[in-house]
Amino acid sequence: MALLRETIGAMKTRLNVTNDTPGITIPPKFEQLGSRYFFIEHKIQKNWLSAASTCRQMGGHLAAFHNIRDYLSLREKLNPDTQYWMGISRLPNPTIAVSLASGNLIRDVVLESNRRETQGKFCATLSRPGLFFNNCDDSFNFICQADDL
Repeated sequence: MALLRETIGAMKTRLNVTNDTPGITIPPKFEQLGSRYFFIEHKIQKNWLSAASTCRQMGGHLAAFHNIRDYLSLREKLNPDTQYWMGISRLPNPTIAVSLASGNLIRDVVLESNRRETQGKFCATLSRPGLFFNNCDDSFNFICQADDL
């Protein structure tokens, strides 16, 4: 677990992420879905680190969900047959998934949808069929969140 926290810390430093913002300022282009604010990039595709950096530049983070309502709210807005990067990864431990924004473990509420082979695939994408792990260097659309939950 210490290695996991260290790796997340290094990723946040590289992306210039801080968790010391009191309250939430909603950046432009973000829309409310359920109780949270998200931006869904439908046109531009980037690799996972570039998508995370873009979200930071916009004032947010790559998105993660913490309950089934978040998951369903996001899934309704997705284009068919399109995958979107999420702020969920299995770096450095492929047996657990964590949120890039908070460092919290992502429970298996939705991970159950992805039981296919994931060797070498550590970064999460969301599509209408569910959550999948892909090679972090691949290019996909992405989803940003306004909070750091």
